[in-house]
Amino acid sequence: MRTLQVQVMIAILFIFIGMIRCVSVQQKGGYFMRSILLYNLHFRRPAAVGAMPNAIPGELEYKSYPLPNRSLDCRPLKSLFETIDLVAARKCLVGLKGSLLTQELIYRLKREAAPFLWLEPTKNVPPCFQEVLKKIPVPREIFFQSSTRRSFEINDGLQLGCYSARIPVAAEDFLEIKEVFTKWVLKVSLPISSILKNDRETIHFLSTWALAPFLDETKKGVLSKVVPTELCQTCMGAQSLFLGTEPLPPQWP
Repeated sequence: MRTLQVQVMIAILFIFIGMIRCVSVQQKGGYFMRSILLYNLHFRRPAAVGAMPNAIPGELEYKSYPLPNRSLDCRPLKSLFETIDLVAARKCLVGLKGSLLTQELIYRLKREAAPFLWLEPTKNVPPCFQEVLKKIPVPREIFFQSSTRRSFEINDGLQLGCYSARIPVAAEDFLEIKEVFTKWVLKVSLPISSILKNDRETIHFLSTWALAPFLDETKKGVLSKVVPTELCQTCMGAQSLFLGTEPLPPQWP
């Protein structure tokens, strides 16, 4: 009987490990999260470079100027595209669906203090892309929740953790930034397959472009660090946190 109990416990342990691995993979320096909530994701994209990790106390680079506000300069994801005419963008994207010609556009990541994707000029670029979607804002840092595991304890369901991920700006190249960041490009295939009916769906679609630089294609996840719940609440707002009491909203990627 004792042998059977041990075998059952080992089986449960392997199932538990498998459930963890399906949503995250531990890596030196953080975790590769494979599913993150988008609806309450917040981002930071301050215009200034910010404090330098190697700065000595007292040096100008030791603090950010200006200092972050009470919410750490965090903003909801939808505000990332406030400079883009969403109606015109949707008309541009949807208007190409009827085209029988397939083509590929290239966006190059510009790692400035406020990062963005810049459309590479080619003769095949649709005019509406040059007018409306030439520059796609990209967050410098994101704060989000992710499902980490499902507990085996009674009345203890989905467990959500708070995480952050960031894109190093060019001024931080002394940190031995990986080549993937210095020459990163996004390839967009046209026509798109998505059906965009309103601003919410358009924002969700553009978000997949803006967040693409955070995604490691080889690991199939976003390299992230665990964030204390209190810090997550400061950035996202306590009312924005998903408590796991309702069905889990759609996740990305």
